[in-house]
Amino acid sequence: MKGVLRHILPLSLRVRFLLATAAVVLVLSLSYGMVALVGYSVSFDKTTFRLLRGESNLFYMLAKWENNTIDVDIPENLNMQSPTVTLIYDARGQLLWAQRDVPWLVKRIQPDWLKNNGFHEIEADVDSSSMLQHNNHEIQQQLDAIRQEDDGSEMTHSVAINIYPATSTMPQLSIVVVDTIPVELKRSYMVWSWFIYVLAANLLLVIPLLWVAAWWSLRPIESLAKEVRELEEHHREMLNPNTTRELTRLVSNLNRLLKSERERYDKYRTTLTDLTHSLKTPLAVMQSTLRSMRGEKMSVNEAEPVMLEQISRISQQIGYYLH
Repeated sequence: MKGVLRHILPLSLRVRFLLATAAVVLVLSLSYGMVALVGYSVSFDKTTFRLLRGESNLFYMLAKWENNTIDVDIPENLNMQSPTVTLIYDARGQLLWAQRDVPWLVKRIQPDWLKNNGFHEIEADVDSSSMLQHNNHEIQQQLDAIRQEDDGSEMTHSVAINIYPATSTMPQLSIVVVDTIPVELKRSYMVWSWFIYVLAANLLLVIPLLWVAAWWSLRPIESLAKEVRELEEHHREMLNPNTTRELTRLVSNLNRLLKSERERYDKYRTTLTDLTHSLKTPLAVMQSTLRSMRGEKMSVNEAEPVMLEQISRISQQIGYYLH
């Protein structure tokens, strides 16, 4: 494990850039996505309420109050925009009329709901939701498929409450309109399911683009690293000064340092060359003196001053060139 981490860490600039930008994209996508979904959900609820309120107004117009009973005459050729079940209550919360006999639905209507206009939701199992369907075979088939997959699934139905004040011909009424199509089976609900796929597709599309962006953005640094390797291999003498603005000062300082080191190296080489030439003469004299002593042409006493003089001269030359 340590060996793997040693190869991975520290992270390269490209990997750091990818991780940072991917995290930013993920956070922004989640934030914008959630805001969009919440806004869509609120807008969907408002639209549903307006549609159900329209159904409520229609039933109120069709209602007739006679002999302390209410009757709703629905024309046979009336095409409802959305399948609904309508319940009509009086001011005391007593059920006066029901479009269809659905006992479980009546029990789910809370008495507090009937006191104010509002939008509510009720939960029901698949069997109960099936009871609300009337000649809607498409929805019935979808519910049957859900029942086969998971019999314990719950469906959500939208409920709109509208209160109509008493008039000379009509008492105060509370009309409850229930959308028989579960929210889970509406196309708008699929937006929540699509969100995860959109997010995944977003990342799959963005990451390659980020890789290309990282490659293009880090090209100057990669080129600089290549030039440094060429310097180490003595294939280049200076770094290319035509680089990005952020690297210009660094490249300029490195080139100045390289120039200074090269001048210092040339100076040392010249100094050593001059020193070598200046030492040739005293060394030649010392070599000649040693040969004379070997041939007994010169005694030690005679050779000593000569050797000391040349040694002093060599010391002076070394001190001159190296200080």
